[in-house]
Amino acid sequence: MLVMVLLIPLFQVLCGLFWGLLGRIPRYGGIVGYKTPRSGRSPAAWRLAHRCFGRWSFFIGLGALVLGVAVMLLCAGGDKDTVGTVGSVVTLVQCVLLMIPILPTELRLKRAMR
Repeated sequence: MLVMVLLIPLFQVLCGLFWGLLGRIPRYGGIVGYKTPRSGRSPAAWRLAHRCFGRWSFFIGLGALVLGVAVMLLCAGGDKDTVGTVGSVVTLVQCVLLMIPILPTELRLKRAMR
């Protein structure tokens, strides 16, 4: 269950690391990327969206990673139902955290496109 709880934050940290901190942005118009109407308006908007989304994702992902490990270690040794329930709740919270970087990214794009 610990491995399952780590998947979402690891994905966030890796995307944040590559897109936000290292500047390894996916190809404009490619299959992978932060795709919204605002981010797709131009190559400049695409780069800005990935840098902003990546930075937010990196730090939120790190926090989710630490909290997920801490919570799962607290219930280590518990019965199977408890560990499963706690793991499911942690994963649900991580799914919500995965969406948080969208708001500041869209606000930044909106300000930049004026």
